[in-house]
Order: sequence, then structure tokens, then C-alpha cells
Amino acid sequence: MTRTEYLNQRNGLMAEARQLLADGKSHEAAMKMDEVNTLDAKYAQEALDNANNNAMTGAARPAVLENAAGATVVAGATMTPETNAQRDPLEAAATPEYRSAFFNYLRGVNLTNAEREIFECVNGTSMSNAFTTTTESAAIPTQTLNEIWDLCKEQHSILADIDMRRTGVAIRVTKRTAITKGKGKKVAENTANDTMVDTKVEVELTGNDFSATVEMSYASAKMSIDALEAFIKKDIAEQIGNAMAADVVAQIETDMASGNKITAASTTAITYAEICNVFAQLKRCRKMIAYVSSYSLYKLLISMVGSDGHPIFQQNPQADAAGSMIGAIIKLEDAVADGKILVGDPGRVLCNVVQDILLESDRDIKTHTIIHSGYARAESALMDDKSFASLVLKTS
Repeated sequence: MTRTEYLNQRNGLMAEARQLLADGKSHEAAMKMDEVNTLDAKYAQEALDNANNNAMTGAARPAVLENAAGATVVAGATMTPETNAQRDPLEAAATPEYRSAFFNYLRGVNLTNAEREIFECVNGTSMSNAFTTTTESAAIPTQTLNEIWDLCKEQHSILADIDMRRTGVAIRVTKRTAITKGKGKKVAENTANDTMVDTKVEVELTGNDFSATVEMSYASAKMSIDALEAFIKKDIAEQIGNAMAADVVAQIETDMASGNKITAASTTAITYAEICNVFAQLKRCRKMIAYVSSYSLYKLLISMVGSDGHPIFQQNPQADAAGSMIGAIIKLEDAVADGKILVGDPGRVLCNVVQDILLESDRDIKTHTIIHSGYARAESALMDDKSFASLVLKTS
């Protein structure tokens, strides 16, 4: 497939996905995005095969191709500095050369000519070759950025489960809150159903700000590239992941129907009947996942037995599951408060990432400290208020 053919197909699929999202059909839009991902993977593999073939047949220069999502395919020798300056910024940010330039920049190490060219290709020619006392913002290498997101999702299961879209723009989505007329029904032959009349609410996902700060001394900043990358990834992922997961949980609880919020009769324990009651409130769930803190899992759920004396909690072979209970997978999520069970279909939660994670750096010459500040902007919405429910211990 040629690049033109690939881009035409991809643009068409993206247009269909945006229209489905605008129509409030989040599940169908997610399926369409899966088609986009499949197309990206197919094109990347074809590009890699072609590039490797060119390299083995003695092509004069390595083949560098990229898909529309910015994934890079490189075969053969490293690009020359002259080519670096002409590369697409998204493609350049995904290369090992840019990773080296980025972390040398953070370490305060003078960049080589090739590193400076690819660094300025991504960030602009105004970026300095060494730290100053002014704040500078450089794009995080694509591989590092994806690994930060992976860490966020490893630490917070709810971030891995929801429908997260890294669109880079504010979007408007439509939520259907009720169908007052024209629901599907059995009709007589040659008789039309009533025209559907529904209630819709438009929601703008313009984003909330999330930040993280990592400080290190001048001496510690001189650590190796691999060590510095691991240090920054861990701290940024932990801080932004914590804040974003807490925001997602809070938004679910805000958007959830009031009748789906159940309070237990006791301040110290929940009953099997109360769990059944909270599950009974759920509507239109394609899958059910129960999110709980460690306290709720070990103090409230594992020891619980049904009326027949048998344990309700069951082990689950899935690697990311803490167990199962009456049809729902149980997952640990620290963003859910102790004494609470939050259960529902995470696919009904749409999270729009308006600004992907970026890193700004500054130098405090008084304390001889380098400050790295991570920033992201995102916002979530529960697309169906009946698709989540909660059970919480009674307050004393």
C-alpha cells in the first residue's frame, strides 16, 4: 500500500470515528478507532519490510517511513545531520537520536551538531543548547512518553480500562440521557414504529490541568541517560497518574445517577444483599469491573460469605484482576476511597487528552537544583449515568 492510499484510508476512518463520537455512539467510535490501529500496524509492517529489503539490496540511503500517528520505521544506517534537519517533527521525536539529544539536554550536556539539529527540528531553533535560568519546554521522546502512559496505567487500572483518546484538541460529545418515544418494539406488518424522540446533552471536554514536579541536584542530574529516564518516568507517571485517576473516579461519581449511589446499613461491613442491590442498578453494561482499594478488598470482600456460608469472593486467573464476584472482575484502584465499591463498565467513560504529557525544565541557581515539571491536560465524562454504581459504608 502506498502512503497516499494509507493516509486516504486513515483519514476516512478518522472522519467516521469523529462523526460517531459526535452522535454519542462512543462504543461504535471505539471500534472504528480499533480499525485505525489495525491499519497503522499493517502499514508500519509493510514499511518495515520494504525498508529492510532496501537495506539488504544495497540502497544508497536508509529508508525512513512513518505512519500518520508518528510511529517511525528506520532501516540501515543513522540519518545524516542534513536529513535530520528536514525530518517531520513527529517522526523525529520517535527516533533514538532524539531520545539521546533530549536527555543530554536535560543533563546539561552540550549537544553534538547532529543532536542539536534533530532537537531543534522537534522543538524549534529557539531552544538553547544548555540550561539557562529560564523555563524551557521540550517534547518528550515518543517512546518515553508511551512508557510514562504505560506506567500510569499499570499503577491505576481504571486508566487502562477507560476509553482514553489522546486527541490533542478539545472535543464536544453528545450524551443521550433518555429515549422518551420511539423505542424499539414489536409492530404489526407494514406498520412503522414511532419516530424516536430522545434527550441529549452536549458535553465539552476541554480538559483539566495535571502537573508533577521532579527536583534533583546538579550532581544527580549528571546520571546516565538510562538512569535519568527511569527516574523521571517513575516520578512523572506516579504523580500525574495519581491525579488523573482520582479525577476520573470523581467524574464518574459526579455523572452517575443518584439512584445508583447506595449506602450500606453498617459503618464497618457490607452484606451480600447490598452488593446484589448495587449490581441491580447497572444498565447497558457490556462488561462489569469492580474497583476497590486494598482496604476494601481485604477487610470487606475477601472475608464475606453468602447465606449458604460459601465465600462470595473468587480467585480470577487474569493477571490484572484481584478476583471476581457475582460476574464482575475485581481490580485494585487506589483512587477509590476506602470502604467503597465502584462498579460498572469502564468503556462507557470517555477521557479526552487535550495536551499530552510534556516536560518543562528550570534551574534554581540559588539552591543548585534542576526542576523538571510534568504537565498534561485531560477531561473525562461518563457517557451513560446508569452504567456505574457504588456502594459505600455508612458514615458514623
